Amino acid sequence: MECTDSKGGQQGSSKEDKRREDARWQRAEASIIEAFGEAVASSPLAELSVTALAKQADISKAAFYLHYRSLDELCGAFAAHLADCVADELVTSPNPLADPEGFALRLISVLGKPAFHRYADVLAANNVAGPFIDRLTERIAAQVPEEDQLSTAFALSGLMGAHRQHPDCDPARLAQIFAAAVGAR
Repeated sequence: MECTDSKGGQQGSSKEDKRREDARWQRAEASIIEAFGEAVASSPLAELSVTALAKQADISKAAFYLHYRSLDELCGAFAAHLADCVADELVTSPNPLADPEGFALRLISVLGKPAFHRYADVLAANNVAGPFIDRLTERIAAQVPEEDQLSTAFALSGLMGAHRQHPDCDPARLAQIFAAAVGAR
């Protein structure tokens, strides 16, 4: 998946920033994220090892530790990566919430895609659903007027929680509820 860099928002030294701009660094980062996604989709996080992930990503263990301090840190970065992928699909205009019902229906559609859906349980089981929601909310809220950011954050968290708890709920009904929450300041 081509998405925004999941570490893009972190501040670091200029040496770290230059390293992240390096094509080899970016390829290794993408390989680690991809290997982690494949591994965690079929095995619990507790059963994964840095050695196995490094081998699958075709990097050394030392290279893994240049990118991440632990598998937990990688799991958080993976959640941010997924949020960025979802946001990249949703942010198609300067104010993606100009049509809140349409936005909610697009979000429900994206969350229901097999490419994302297979990771939803992984996020919840590893306590990184919160960072996923935070990152997605941050990306979407940055696109709406400041006076709408609080209701946007509230509505997004509620929509994703309701969709997860009630997967059979009519998407149009969820979209109406979302639009009402976004409209309430």
